This record gives sequence, structure tokens and C-alpha cells, in this order.
Amino acid sequence: MNYSERFFSAHVAHLSAKILRRNQQLKGNTDMSAPATPALATTAPATKGLEGIVAATSKICFIDGEKGILAYRGIDIHELASKSNFEEVCYLLWYGKLPTQAELDGLRKQLVAERKLDPAIIALLKSFPKTATPMEVQRTTVSMLSSYDPDSLDLKSHDGNLRKAIRMTSQIAMIVAYFDRIRKGKDLPAPDPSLSTPATSSGCSTARSPPRPPHRHSTSHSYCMPTTSSMLPHSPRA
Repeated sequence: MNYSERFFSAHVAHLSAKILRRNQQLKGNTDMSAPATPALATTAPATKGLEGIVAATSKICFIDGEKGILAYRGIDIHELASKSNFEEVCYLLWYGKLPTQAELDGLRKQLVAERKLDPAIIALLKSFPKTATPMEVQRTTVSMLSSYDPDSLDLKSHDGNLRKAIRMTSQIAMIVAYFDRIRKGKDLPAPDPSLSTPATSSGCSTARSPPRPPHRHSTSHSYCMPTTSSMLPHSPRA
């Protein structure tokens, strides 16, 4: 046991003894000379990481690492990957069900409408060194998006959170695309409304939208949506 561990153990033992003696005093036991037994064992093995720890409960995702299961809203991700597109999965996560065709079309229009980046965000992207990694750029720039979000002060309403989620998802695609073009010395074209969100992130107007899998209407969907414990919850509001 190193010095830090000995100091921590001694500190815990001291606090435990102090609490026990105080409890004895409150119960009328005035024999303060009685030895106090530490309430906490200092030799218990520590659990590494989050193994076996339930961090939160979530209505959005279910994870079973031992069985290799990851499900969103009760639907296995393998099925989603093979039968649904990006916007459908977004709708499922945000609204709790797969969209009808009309609902999906409406979400796509919202995503397209929110693609434009504030000039200050574009200036920030241009200020990064070309050696910066896309993840570093995305992390920093996404943090800055909140300063220019019209719903930034709406911290409680569900509708406000949905608008922010749609706006951020759309603009992240533009951030990825623009920084890739900036570091390659290319121009920054206006967002192409004909492209899907994944195609936009691949390079704006120079990319081709990948083929979409057949749309499945939610009216024929009968999966359960369990509320389960998740080690890595996908939403702080779940």
C-alpha cells in the first residue's frame, strides 16, 4: 500500500470512528473511551471502470455487452442498419417510433432547413490548423454551436430540445464536410437541399446520396419499447 492509499485509509477510518462516537453520544452512551470500529473496510477490491455498474435507466437504448445486444427503442441495431436509413433512426430516437412517410419527409425538410452555419462557426473552422483531427474540430465546434442556437435559453421544453437536436444533427454534417474541404484547399459550397444528411457530411455538393433502404411505416411496427438499465445511456433526458 503506497502513501496515498495509507492516507486515504487512515482518513476513512478517522471519519468512521468520529461518526460512530457521535452516534454513541446521541444515544446517551457517554463512554467515549470505548474503541470505535471503522464502519468501512479498506481492503475491499475495487471495481475497474463501469463493469457491473448501472449508470442510469434509459427508454432509448438497451445494451447487453455479454450477449452482444444493442437495441434502440426495442429494435436491434442490426435490423435498423439493414432496413432503415439515417433519418428514420433519428426520428426513432427522438420521437420513440418509426416515422410514417409523411413524418419522415417532414423531418428531412427540417434537417435541410437547419444546415446553414453561422459565419462565426465557419471562421472558427478556417482557424484550425490543417493537421487538426476531424474529431478535435468537431468536438470544439459543436460546443460553440450552442452560443448561436436560437433555442439556447430554452432549457426545459421538450419541443425546444427537439429543435436543438435537429439543428445540431444537421449542422454537424456541415461541420464535417466544410472542415474536410478547408484542409484540402477547396471552396465551401452552399448546402445542397437534394442531399441526405449522411451525404452532406461526405462533402456537400460533390457527394452522391447513398441509396436509401425501403421505408417501413410505423403502422406495421409492433416491437416493444422496454425501459431498461443501460451502462452507456444515449440520452441524459431518457
